[in-house]
This record gives sequence, structure tokens and C-alpha cells, in this order.
Amino acid sequence: MQLQAILLVSSVLLWIFLFLNLLLTLALVRRYNRISTPRLETSEQGLRAGTKGPDFKAFTLDGASVSLADYSGTGRANLFIFSAPGCQPCHDLLATLKPLQPQIKQSETDLIIVSDGRVEQTRAWAQEMEIPFTIISAPRLSNPFFQDYKVHMTPSYCLLNSQSVVESAGLSDGYNPRWTALISSWSKLSSPA
Repeated sequence: MQLQAILLVSSVLLWIFLFLNLLLTLALVRRYNRISTPRLETSEQGLRAGTKGPDFKAFTLDGASVSLADYSGTGRANLFIFSAPGCQPCHDLLATLKPLQPQIKQSETDLIIVSDGRVEQTRAWAQEMEIPFTIISAPRLSNPFFQDYKVHMTPSYCLLNSQSVVESAGLSDGYNPRWTALISSWSKLSSPA
């Protein structure tokens, strides 16, 4: 009888210990998730607002050379989305942006996808994804465009006003308040008929 009581108390204490251990583990995981930031801070990604957008040389899907001058002087802002053909978050972003194309145009903004892939690779990707935006190719290994615009991760963006001055830049994700405000401003515009 006394042995059964000891076993019962032992089992209850073991379950209490196991439950407390589980609570502590969950608390540690929660705390770790709160303090760990695997991403670059948005301030470390992209050009500083108010600076002039650097000139660049890139290629259209037809192989023609383009530069910043080809996109400035139109009286419209230019939003460069830095992307890569093999980047799943980039694919997800494009799926989000496609339905907003009319609102983006309505906001006096030209959206240009800057691909890290070679022209041929980018052309195949654009056809597969049915990308409705202007696309240019600037592979990082042979072109300084990404480096000059301080793009370390994709997808990222740089919004230049009509005078080619940086309005905002950074990661194109839900953690960047400037990016989410930009997306929200387009979403609020009604689609032109």
C-alpha cells in the first residue's frame, strides 16, 4: 500500500515537472522569436531617402541597353523592384502586385522589375510568371546595379520621384512599414474603368 502511494506521488510529481518544463520551453521559444531578427534592418537595405538615384546600365528583355535617363524626365515616379528568377518571395510579391497594376499606373508610378538573372533566364521567368510590368536584367555578378542601390536581399525596392530622388527604399515585405504604406496607398485607389 505504501509503495502504491509513493508511485502515485512520484507519477503526479513527474507530470507536474513535465508540464513546467513544457511551459518553460514555450516561454523560451517565444522570447527567442521576439528578440531574434534574422533580416537586415530596413535602414541597412537600400538607398537613403533624399539622395539622388545612381545611374545604372541594364538590359531589356530584347537585349537593348537602358539607363536611369531612360526612366527619368517622364514626370512620373519610378519604382524599381529588385528580384530574382529563383526567389520564391519575389514570385509571391509579383502575385500581389499584378492585380494592383491599374492602381500603380493611376498613382503616376512606373514599376520596373530589376532581375538578378541573365536576359535569357529573365525572359523565360517573365513568360512563365506572366509579368505585366517592365523588366530589365542586371545580373549581380556582372553588373553593379544591385550594389549601387544597396540591395542585399530580394525582393527589395527603391522608389524614385520624378526627379530621380529616392523617396523610400528597403525590403519589399510586410515587416517594412514604408513598403506596407505604399501597397496600402495603391489598394485604396479605385481601379480605373
